[in-house]
Amino acid sequence: MVNTFSPPSLEQLLKYILKDLNSKSEIFGISEKLFYKPWFYHVLYTKSGGKFLHNPLGLASGPHTQLAQNIVAGWLCGARFIELKTVNETNYTKQNNPSIDVPFEGYNCGSSHELPVREVFDQYLNAWILIHILHNRLYKSVRKDVEVGTVFNMSLGSSLIQVRSEEILWFIDKMMNCSEELENKIKTIKNIYPSVTSLKIPTNISNSVTLSVEQGSVPREIEYVVKYLMMDKKLHTTLKLNPTLLGVKSIRALLNKNRGYDVHIPDSVFDDNLQYVDLIDLISKLQKTADEMKLELNFKVSNALNCLKESRALPKDENLFISGAALHPVAVNLAANLQTRFEGNLNLSFSGGVDYYNVANLIKCGFKTITVCTDLLKPGGYGRLAQYFDSIYKEFVKVGARNIFEYTIKTSNEASVLEASLEHLKDYAIYTLSDKRYQRDLSKNYNIKTSKKLYPYDCIEAPCVSQCSVNQDVPSYLWFAAKHDINKSFSFIIQNNPFPSITGSVCDHLCKTKCTRINYDEPVKIREVKRYVSEKIETNQQDQPITKKNEK
Repeated sequence: MVNTFSPPSLEQLLKYILKDLNSKSEIFGISEKLFYKPWFYHVLYTKSGGKFLHNPLGLASGPHTQLAQNIVAGWLCGARFIELKTVNETNYTKQNNPSIDVPFEGYNCGSSHELPVREVFDQYLNAWILIHILHNRLYKSVRKDVEVGTVFNMSLGSSLIQVRSEEILWFIDKMMNCSEELENKIKTIKNIYPSVTSLKIPTNISNSVTLSVEQGSVPREIEYVVKYLMMDKKLHTTLKLNPTLLGVKSIRALLNKNRGYDVHIPDSVFDDNLQYVDLIDLISKLQKTADEMKLELNFKVSNALNCLKESRALPKDENLFISGAALHPVAVNLAANLQTRFEGNLNLSFSGGVDYYNVANLIKCGFKTITVCTDLLKPGGYGRLAQYFDSIYKEFVKVGARNIFEYTIKTSNEASVLEASLEHLKDYAIYTLSDKRYQRDLSKNYNIKTSKKLYPYDCIEAPCVSQCSVNQDVPSYLWFAAKHDINKSFSFIIQNNPFPSITGSVCDHLCKTKCTRINYDEPVKIREVKRYVSEKIETNQQDQPITKKNEK
């Protein structure tokens, strides 16, 4: 039996996509109703690295940007700035799995890409081609003026040895010019999608790179690598910063003292990372080079944070990183400190606990791009992005904003975009310090996993069912209740619950502790629905006229 997985080929993916799109109006299980319509959200049009973007939202480097199908799925739902998973020449060997756990905040022990560099490039090229095909298939028939509006952003580590290695240099060169490989790919799929030959897919997949500051990297090495990428490779460059720059006292207060996260951040994590005073000096030097090269220099807050914590879901003795909601106040306040220090003149990007509730605030804080990872790992997946755009659009409508700049100014008391975005960032940073949404309630169990073993097939089961003492078919009676088919709903309740009126009022309803809605907002009111259905049935029976037949 084969014990390794291999990614599907471009031909396989394209056939699968077109078949499902034509027969089911969906792709990878994502309904066409959730596909992003860029012209509807035209107020979000922007640019990055000189390239047009439909919107500044996208996927952070991680599990969503490793394989072609993942990137395409995110793109379908509106992600337009794609920070590709970090490529490392030597770090693709066997990785412990599972490597991610998201009870409320996120934890991971994963490293860089799990594929060799040349296979990584193949995945990114496949995704690039598929996106252009889908753009043609979905949008050109509706709006011929719509551009693809997507940016692929390379991600590398800050190690000089790695960046200057033969394989990484090959990867960078191919991402900047893939003409030969693109031509060969088109030949293999032109019989499946003949129009691909006339699409004029750009041979430049990416003209930008994000450099992730690694623990132990010294300022001089970081400076050299960034300057090398700008001066030798002519790449728009982003330096992704670590949250440790906020300082040991602030971070421990935000995570442990005031927020209740059961994690420990060792002193070594702060000692071995880039220091704030060194960063300030580094920014000035790098900005001078960027100006000379006429390239964009960005700083991104933030990386995940190295921590110590016992996790039942992840392998023991692994180096853990915390992310998601826990880091949101940390990242926002680090951004506010930096932007205040440089009077609002930095190009900042953001990643750290982005979700439906805070994305509109982040837009007006002046971040050039906003990427998300942890929130999309929760139930709903990529489909959660639809809520992001609805939230943003409603806020734009409230103030009558026609673009991001207008939205930033109209929601402030300042006259310029720079001053307005800085004002918003400072205010929002203060607000996050007291926002209870980022506090960890240790009394709550955010884990929806059950004791049932997972098998290769037939492993799906609603966790609320197994949590129920009589294993009621909760999904079925909720489904029919939602469809207003009370009789059918009641038939599922009564199968193994002879006293629904009573349990609808006094049941300890353990089912709600494993309701998957926990990862959206709050559990479904399962017990209340049961009581409602039972009461409706009783009312209907009482309202029936007495006849000889039902009198008996």
